[in-house]
Amino acid sequence: MQPVGATTPVTTVFLGAVEITLSPTGRITRTYYFIHGQRSALREQRSDGIGVYFLHGDALGSASLVTGLTGTVVSSLRYTPYGLPRGETGRLPTPYRYTGQRETGGLLRLPGPAL
Repeated sequence: MQPVGATTPVTTVFLGAVEITLSPTGRITRTYYFIHGQRSALREQRSDGIGVYFLHGDALGSASLVTGLTGTVVSSLRYTPYGLPRGETGRLPTPYRYTGQRETGGLLRLPGPAL
């Protein structure tokens, strides 16, 4: 029995461009494809099927538009100048957000200043 307020453990393993996320609800395997150093496509395998998405980033590398195989818009996300989300539609299938940084629990992991 878990204590009240305890979170369910989720484990993510990083193997190069492949991420495997294990949780009590199942396993998700995401494979990213890069063009000129920027994430451009994503293959997501879940227990209920496989999805292929194209990731369209802005000049900062932020994931701002995701389309499917047929070119239809799956989701879009805009940001304020300081990286706060605004105007989100649909479910963004990747945890990489503002400037291409990984979002974990509502927070972005941005590199700190060099000391």
